[in-house]
Amino acid sequence: MSAVAAAAEAAAAPEGAADSAAAAAAAEGAAAAAAATATAAVVAAAAAAAAATATAAAAAAAEGAAAAAAAAAAAAAVSTAIPILPSSLSRRGPLPSI
Repeated sequence: MSAVAAAAEAAAAPEGAADSAAAAAAAEGAAAAAAATATAAVVAAAAAAAAATATAAAAAAAEGAAAAAAAAAAAAAVSTAIPILPSSLSRRGPLPSI
């Protein structure tokens, strides 16, 4: 290779290298933007899942409160339905022998 050809090649190489470096930087930037978008989508999905879990927990708590209220109402109904014997009907003293 002649000195002139080597010099021409050396002079052309930095321009080609700069173009390659710029293309690589652009590709790296695009990849970083895609990764940031994917991360934002994952964060949004996690937030939606957390909101759904909180909603389900609130619904379960409301259901539990309703069940407790129903149980209390049933206990109150049973306690008022049981008649209390008047004292005149209660037994006093020993049982009669047969």
